[in-house]
Amino acid sequence: MHTRAIATGIVAGLASIAAQAACAQGNDEQWSVTVETRMTRPMSTTLPPFTTTVCTPPDADQGPPPMQQGDCKVEQYAREGDRRTYRVACTQGGTRTVGEGWTEKSGTSAYRGEMRMASDDGGVAMDMSYAGTLTGSCTAGR
Repeated sequence: MHTRAIATGIVAGLASIAAQAACAQGNDEQWSVTVETRMTRPMSTTLPPFTTTVCTPPDADQGPPPMQQGDCKVEQYAREGDRRTYRVACTQGGTRTVGEGWTEKSGTSAYRGEMRMASDDGGVAMDMSYAGTLTGSCTAGR
Protein backbone atom coordinates (compact mmCIF):
# COMPACT_ATOMS: atom_id res chain seq x y z
CA MET A 1 0.00 0.00 0.00
CA HIS A 2 3.02 2.32 -0.12
CA THR A 3 1.89 3.36 -3.61
CA ARG A 4 -1.39 4.63 -2.14
CA ALA A 5 0.59 6.76 0.34
CA ILE A 6 2.62 8.20 -2.53
CA ALA A 7 -0.54 8.78 -4.57
CA THR A 8 -2.26 10.51 -1.67
CA GLY A 9 0.67 12.86 -1.27
CA ILE A 10 0.75 13.56 -4.98
CA VAL A 11 -2.97 14.26 -5.16
CA ALA A 12 -2.79 16.62 -2.20
CA GLY A 13 0.09 18.44 -3.84
CA LEU A 14 -1.46 18.54 -7.28
CA ALA A 15 -4.81 19.54 -5.85
CA SER A 16 -3.12 22.62 -4.48
CA ILE A 17 -1.89 23.45 -7.99
CA ALA A 18 -5.45 23.68 -9.24
CA ALA A 19 -6.47 25.60 -6.18
CA GLN A 20 -3.59 28.02 -6.67
CA ALA A 21 -4.64 28.51 -10.27
CA ALA A 22 -8.09 29.54 -9.09
CA CYS A 23 -6.85 31.93 -6.37
CA ALA A 24 -7.20 35.68 -6.58
CA GLN A 25 -4.66 37.94 -4.86
CA GLY A 26 -5.40 38.41 -1.17
CA ASN A 27 -6.25 35.86 1.52
CA ASP A 28 -5.14 32.28 1.29
CA GLU A 29 -7.92 29.94 0.28
CA GLN A 30 -9.16 26.76 1.90
CA TRP A 31 -10.27 23.92 -0.36
CA SER A 32 -12.06 20.69 0.45
CA VAL A 33 -10.66 17.95 -1.81
CA THR A 34 -12.34 14.55 -2.17
CA VAL A 35 -10.29 11.70 -3.61
CA GLU A 36 -11.64 8.40 -4.94
CA THR A 37 -9.17 5.57 -5.60
CA ARG A 38 -9.61 2.32 -7.50
CA MET A 39 -6.83 -0.23 -7.35
CA THR A 40 -6.54 -2.05 -10.67
CA ARG A 41 -3.55 -4.28 -9.89
CA PRO A 42 -2.74 -6.69 -8.25
CA MET A 43 -6.47 -7.02 -7.56
CA SER A 44 -9.34 -4.78 -8.51
CA THR A 45 -10.88 -2.99 -5.56
CA THR A 46 -12.30 0.41 -4.76
CA LEU A 47 -11.02 2.13 -1.65
CA PRO A 48 -13.30 4.34 0.45
CA PRO A 49 -13.20 7.97 -0.70
CA PHE A 50 -11.48 10.43 1.59
CA THR A 51 -11.65 14.19 1.94
CA THR A 52 -8.79 16.44 2.92
CA THR A 53 -8.43 20.18 3.40
CA VAL A 54 -5.82 22.12 1.43
CA CYS A 55 -4.79 25.70 2.22
CA THR A 56 -3.08 27.50 -0.66
CA PRO A 57 -1.30 30.84 -0.83
CA PRO A 58 -2.29 33.37 -3.48
CA ASP A 59 0.94 32.70 -5.46
CA ALA A 60 -0.89 31.31 -8.48
CA ASP A 61 0.72 29.10 -11.12
CA GLN A 62 4.11 28.55 -9.56
CA GLY A 63 4.09 24.99 -10.79
CA PRO A 64 3.75 21.78 -8.85
CA PRO A 65 4.75 21.91 -5.18
CA PRO A 66 7.11 19.32 -3.69
CA MET A 67 5.41 15.96 -3.30
CA GLN A 68 4.63 14.90 0.25
CA GLN A 69 5.51 11.17 0.21
CA GLY A 70 8.63 9.32 -0.87
CA ASP A 71 11.15 10.69 -3.33
CA CYS A 72 8.89 12.27 -5.96
CA LYS A 73 9.52 14.70 -8.77
CA VAL A 74 7.47 16.28 -11.49
CA GLU A 75 8.79 15.18 -14.89
CA GLN A 76 6.30 17.15 -16.99
CA TYR A 77 3.87 19.98 -16.30
CA ALA A 78 1.85 21.88 -18.88
CA ARG A 79 -0.89 24.47 -18.73
CA GLU A 80 -3.41 25.11 -21.46
CA GLY A 81 -6.28 27.39 -20.50
CA ASP A 82 -7.94 26.02 -17.36
CA ARG A 83 -6.38 22.56 -17.76
CA ARG A 84 -3.07 21.35 -16.38
CA THR A 85 -1.44 18.07 -17.31
CA TYR A 86 1.41 16.43 -15.47
CA ARG A 87 3.64 13.40 -15.17
CA VAL A 88 5.26 12.48 -11.86
CA ALA A 89 7.68 9.77 -10.79
CA CYS A 90 8.24 8.57 -7.23
CA THR A 91 10.63 6.12 -5.65
CA GLN A 92 9.88 4.61 -2.28
CA GLY A 93 11.42 1.49 -0.82
CA GLY A 94 13.27 0.82 -4.07
CA THR A 95 10.09 0.79 -6.16
CA ARG A 96 9.53 3.42 -8.85
CA THR A 97 5.94 4.55 -9.47
CA VAL A 98 4.92 6.74 -12.41
CA GLY A 99 1.73 8.76 -12.65
CA GLU A 100 0.06 10.86 -15.32
CA GLY A 101 -2.96 13.05 -14.91
CA TRP A 102 -4.83 16.26 -15.41
CA THR A 103 -6.58 18.92 -13.36
CA GLU A 104 -9.16 21.37 -14.68
CA LYS A 105 -10.71 24.44 -13.08
CA SER A 106 -14.47 24.95 -13.10
CA GLY A 107 -14.86 28.67 -12.52
CA THR A 108 -13.13 30.15 -9.47
CA SER A 109 -14.51 27.85 -6.79
CA ALA A 110 -14.11 24.28 -8.06
CA TYR A 111 -11.80 21.92 -9.92
CA ARG A 112 -11.60 18.25 -10.79
CA GLY A 113 -8.98 15.86 -12.08
CA GLU A 114 -7.82 12.32 -12.65
CA MET A 115 -4.55 10.47 -12.28
CA ARG A 116 -3.33 6.98 -13.20
CA MET A 117 -0.35 5.50 -11.40
CA ALA A 118 1.55 2.25 -11.83
CA SER A 119 4.70 0.78 -10.36
CA ASP A 120 7.44 -0.12 -12.81
CA ASP A 121 7.71 -3.60 -11.29
CA GLY A 122 4.13 -4.41 -12.33
CA GLY A 123 3.02 -4.82 -8.73
CA VAL A 124 0.53 -2.01 -8.18
CA ALA A 125 -1.64 0.17 -10.40
CA MET A 126 -4.44 2.56 -9.52
CA ASP A 127 -6.79 5.16 -10.95
CA MET A 128 -7.77 8.19 -8.93
CA SER A 129 -10.25 10.98 -9.40
CA TYR A 130 -10.44 14.08 -7.27
CA ALA A 131 -12.58 17.18 -6.94
CA GLY A 132 -12.00 20.35 -4.97
CA THR A 133 -14.43 22.98 -3.74
CA LEU A 134 -13.52 26.36 -2.27
CA THR A 135 -14.73 26.41 1.35
CA GLY A 136 -13.32 29.63 2.78
CA SER A 137 -10.14 31.39 3.76
CA CYS A 138 -7.17 30.20 5.76
CA THR A 139 -3.53 30.99 6.49
CA ALA A 140 -1.10 28.81 4.55
CA GLY A 141 2.22 27.83 6.09
CA ARG A 142 5.03 29.71 4.42
